[in-house]
Amino acid sequence: LACLTMLISSATARKCGQEVCSLFLIVLVTSLIVDSHCCQGGGWPRKGSNIITMEDSYVDAGHLSTNEWRRVLIPLDDLETTEWDLTEVYAITFHRCGNNLLGTESAKATYHISSLAVTNNAIELISYAPSSAPSVYVYDDLLLATHRHVAHHWYPIFHPDREPDGHIWVYAENNAWPTVSGNPDPQTVTLLIPEDQIVTYSGDDGIKYDKIIVKGSLTIQPNNTDVFLTATTIIVESGGEVDIKTEGDSVHTIAIEIDGALDLTKDPQETMVGIVAWEGNLTITGNEVVTKMAGLSVVASVGTNVLKFYGVNLGFTVGGELVLPDTQTGLNVGHWSFNGYVDQTEICKIVSITSSLFGETHITCEHVLIYNHSVGSKIAYVTRSIKIFTSPSSISRGHILHTGLGKFEVRNARIENFGRTTIDVIDSTKIQPTNLKFGPMMKQMEVTYQGTNQIARYAMHAHHSKIEAYFTGNAVLYSPRDGMVAHNSRVHITDNIIVGADGTGIFLEDSTETGPIVNNYIIGTGGGSR
Repeated sequence: LACLTMLISSATARKCGQEVCSLFLIVLVTSLIVDSHCCQGGGWPRKGSNIITMEDSYVDAGHLSTNEWRRVLIPLDDLETTEWDLTEVYAITFHRCGNNLLGTESAKATYHISSLAVTNNAIELISYAPSSAPSVYVYDDLLLATHRHVAHHWYPIFHPDREPDGHIWVYAENNAWPTVSGNPDPQTVTLLIPEDQIVTYSGDDGIKYDKIIVKGSLTIQPNNTDVFLTATTIIVESGGEVDIKTEGDSVHTIAIEIDGALDLTKDPQETMVGIVAWEGNLTITGNEVVTKMAGLSVVASVGTNVLKFYGVNLGFTVGGELVLPDTQTGLNVGHWSFNGYVDQTEICKIVSITSSLFGETHITCEHVLIYNHSVGSKIAYVTRSIKIFTSPSSISRGHILHTGLGKFEVRNARIENFGRTTIDVIDSTKIQPTNLKFGPMMKQMEVTYQGTNQIARYAMHAHHSKIEAYFTGNAVLYSPRDGMVAHNSRVHITDNIIVGADGTGIFLEDSTETGPIVNNYIIGTGGGSR
């Protein structure tokens, strides 16, 4: 039998006067044999309710029907558990659960809902089936649908039949990364990893993919060689897993290059280009970084290429990069742009490392410094074993976004030239559904307004994530607006370096965000949002 599971978060009490109401959930519903959605609350922390079986005294005539509307009345008190007394009810949303009407676990049942209300006025249920049935649901051609709903927004639909001429799809089989024959043009190959495939990628196949769609499992990890992968978009679908990792003190690295262009016809709200997890599991884990910030023990003067730091065994490596912040004084602070400000941030590429007898580390840079940098100023080490970057040849910049359920953890990675939303006034494209019918969670969308600065395309973004996310030990370099963003999500933002975010280094979007923000270092390079 299908079930209705409610998860209602602890945030704001619903009250009648000074007393909590006796609440009922009233639904006019018929059951279908398609994907099921049950209830879940937003906010943090979530608390699980009792499970309600949709039969007997809860439903007209004692059970649901596939071809008749039935009224359902669920007293919210029936959701109470020994761990939770249902105080501070905040929200109800639908969440997947339940078996289908045949009693098997595949093809889960859905409730076709005509109306829903939460009220303190109970309705009477009838003891016989209602006389009227729902109208027949006529489906239009599914190829006319353009978007599917995931978590909080509408996202494009992918299918081989929707691709332009010259584009191909390849599929992972036998748990192996597929071989692409011939020499395809860049951004013409879509690679799909189906639900039953567990694939590891450990090399450089030389293909510039259009899309890598992961419904199964993909691990990107070195195996005695560096790893390089190029794609326009990596999509982690609901239930899919992408695990990008280097282990221990491995000298081998991972570089993921985002290279491609937005297609505003298929994707008018610019959700693509980058790495997006739509209720998928995305984890990125680089090698631990011993020292992320170190203080200069003497002034780093114009013309020198030697930097001196307090302490030894800092964990820096030859070939690594340090960012020296702008430490100039005497600026006109009466205006946000400092009136003619010239940025004095510099980068040092390390060519040698020595330790002095006085407990210092001496670094030799590839080039001499152009500006002075004050004693004691913190120098940021931004090299990581995993680098994810927008290609200099890419028409559109990449972004990283997670939404909904799944997993989202980014640790010790370098994210460079990511983010697409700029510091200009937000001007988002608007879409609305047509009247075509495609069944649950699918729509044909049409553009009602074409914007020029789409919101929410930031370098790293937890967007209505319903899980606890982690941004730890990363280096985020050069974003046209915000570096790290938590939006209605709980995110641990700790020990990160953010350089050159033109807007805000770390941005909490709605004031509903939670999680520690500790020991991060933000280096501005000019710009600003007025």
